[in-house]
Amino acid sequence: VGGASLGNLLAGLLPVAFGSLLGLGPEHAGALRASLFCVLPVMLLSALPIYLIDERWQPIDIGRWWKSLESVGTIGMLALIEGGAGLALGMTAPFFNVFFARELHASTTVIGVVFGVASILTAFATLLAPLVVRRLGRVRTVAFLKLLGVPFLVLIGLAPGVVTGAIVYVLAIILIGGAFPNKALTDPIYSLFSMEVVKERERGTTNGIMHAFSEFPMGVGAWIAGPFMAAGTWAMPYYLAGAVYALTFLAFYAYFSRFESARTVAAESASA
Repeated sequence: VGGASLGNLLAGLLPVAFGSLLGLGPEHAGALRASLFCVLPVMLLSALPIYLIDERWQPIDIGRWWKSLESVGTIGMLALIEGGAGLALGMTAPFFNVFFARELHASTTVIGVVFGVASILTAFATLLAPLVVRRLGRVRTVAFLKLLGVPFLVLIGLAPGVVTGAIVYVLAIILIGGAFPNKALTDPIYSLFSMEVVKERERGTTNGIMHAFSEFPMGVGAWIAGPFMAAGTWAMPYYLAGAVYALTFLAFYAYFSRFESARTVAAESASA
């Protein structure tokens, strides 16, 4: 989250710096292109530690692996949750900067600052998440805070100006999250919970399935939202995304609340 905050801030400031150096405006394609070139060495350097990981692969029998899965229903539900969230995310997150620039007429610098502030505030809000979990439990914390963020997501598409848009955007990012690496304050709780509700040997499979079910619907969401935005109907994708998010996390609460109840009963039995 810290890296995302710094990246967002630099994304707003670098075009200004390169614009001055090159004698161009901060919105000029040349200044923006020079800013993008700065990303390449950072990406290459960030990939180097991957090659230092000592991996020990073991051959497995696919048939035996499939039969050994016990948490099929739970994994399937987690996949559906990721699919719903990915679909809603695809309708909005790839176009946040486009909406601010085209509809609200925000400058590149303003967009970078707003996005950076959202990441920074999310980082601080994440520190408060354990306090909420202690009071509500993990499932209710994730479901309630995600649902609380839905109105703010919808209001982004209805914002009359940059200031209003920035305020509701920051609140939506804190509560719901955005495109990687902008995570919501409940996302670490959700990630940990999703690994705890399956068997230890199923965690790698579960994580892979969740990731796959998130990425494909995200592309579908962008495909759905694109024509609306091209026609100038900016609010419609946010309405649709809000409805999908609400249904997704209502389903999450309905299915996984029993896991929280079972854990509470087990804890009370152990303490007795």
